[in-house]
Amino acid sequence: MDINREWLEDLDLMEVHGVIAACPCTEFAGSGSQWWNEKEMKNPALRQSAIDLVHHTMAIIEFLKPDFWTIENPIGRLQTQTDLPAPGILFHPHHFGNPWLKRTQLFGQFNNDLPVVNVEPTEGSWAKKLLGVDPEQKAMRSITPYGMALSYFMANHQHGLEYQYQDIYDQMVRDGQMPGDIPVPPAAPVATPRPNDRYEFPDTQG
Repeated sequence: MDINREWLEDLDLMEVHGVIAACPCTEFAGSGSQWWNEKEMKNPALRQSAIDLVHHTMAIIEFLKPDFWTIENPIGRLQTQTDLPAPGILFHPHHFGNPWLKRTQLFGQFNNDLPVVNVEPTEGSWAKKLLGVDPEQKAMRSITPYGMALSYFMANHQHGLEYQYQDIYDQMVRDGQMPGDIPVPPAAPVATPRPNDRYEFPDTQG
């Protein structure tokens, strides 16, 4: 499905609070840098297609004008290839209670004062443990860490949703997914700048 300007206009969205995107990292992640030159020689269109998708994502964000927006990607060359602004956060999952390593960047305009509960990364690096050539393991590598997702929500949620994240957090503690000592901040006021109109939707046929 093509998400273009006409499709978004037909939705007639009155207000969009936030947009969170995780563009495929295959052509950007530093963990695959040893194959960049070889892939470029074989099929340079792969990299350009990945860049175009990021720019398309930015065109959607600019159209929706959300209160906050974020594009997630592992450490690598996303910024240099797509001209995104510098990331607002660089983190490992263990900074938010999940005990493994995976250097990840969050680009965008959002409240980056996330509550932190740092634990020892006893599980080591998921990038080294889970193989990108195995579809199931590749999918596991792509999962957003529970703790980081919760901390992001706690920092960027609208006022009045406190009861929702408290219920979610309590359940995660009971399930053993999180330690029970994340501080709960107040809701962040919506005061982030809107993206400037720099990106265009790609031409579509038919």
